[in-house]
Amino acid sequence: MSNKIPLHRLFLAMIGGMVQESSILKFKATKSRFLMGSWFIFSMFLSLSYTAVLLSSLTVPLRAGGVRNIEQLAAAISEGRFECHGIRGSSQILILKDSLNEDMRLIGRNIIEKDWMSNNEITRIPEDIEDSVAILGSKTFFHFAYGEERFSTKYILRKRSHTGMSAFL
Repeated sequence: MSNKIPLHRLFLAMIGGMVQESSILKFKATKSRFLMGSWFIFSMFLSLSYTAVLLSSLTVPLRAGGVRNIEQLAAAISEGRFECHGIRGSSQILILKDSLNEDMRLIGRNIIEKDWMSNNEITRIPEDIEDSVAILGSKTFFHFAYGEERFSTKYILRKRSHTGMSAFL
């Protein structure tokens, strides 16, 4: 730069450009003007991108905490906020009903009493699951149907029960 602008003033002008601050530096050479102009365009693009991402993250509604373990599922079922569906004739439902764990017994009893069992001969995952429904089954089966947790809109319980099953929420 032919103006002989001190480096610290140039640095401050460039940083100021990132926060949309105007510059009082006068550039005479075309190369200097082009360099600072491109820097200001870049900093404006960077600032607008950050603002857009921040705004979009603030406008997206937060996902509710929901049910994340067997104890919370049992509490939600007893309050009437959740249903837990299983496959008719599956040993998992009987194992839940006869479990030593009170929460699992409550889930098993509710499945049987309220007849939350599918009648399908073929085991398949429903395409549209309501938000207040848990489905018993194999974790691998759910991963194949809906993908890993961070890419899925559904939640698969991480902690396996002693019945060898997972719940899909």
